[in-house]
Amino acid sequence: MTGWADSLAISKADCSDLDLVYQAAWSGAVTSDELSAWIIDLQAMRSPVTTPAWLLHAPDEIGSPMDFHKALGFVPSGADGDEVRATLDGLAWTRGQSRGDPSLGECTPRAAALSALTRNRPLIERLARIIPQADLPLSATEG
Repeated sequence: MTGWADSLAISKADCSDLDLVYQAAWSGAVTSDELSAWIIDLQAMRSPVTTPAWLLHAPDEIGSPMDFHKALGFVPSGADGDEVRATLDGLAWTRGQSRGDPSLGECTPRAAALSALTRNRPLIERLARIIPQADLPLSATEG
């Protein structure tokens, strides 16, 4: 887990981690339950006095990725690009949790997403390090 769990400030690198978690939740690569468990574990690592407001109230407010950004107080950028989105969509397809309709441009088509997933194992390993509460099928990215 990175430094933002240990301080009130969210550094640029930490913001990148939050952005990845947000995108993973939005795509269906991680579930709302996994996201809530992650936040509860972060809270357990901190004193209530030093816990940022977004982290303190987040589990009560999270029912969807949209709720996550409301709890954060900002919308993560999603600036990682199409390859990251396709990889996370591939993970969502693998887990049977895809939230979008490829014909409407809401997610990457299954074949392309699974191909991106195979190309980007380090991204999934990074996500697994950031949010270990998610039961990510790392073997699905071997190939």
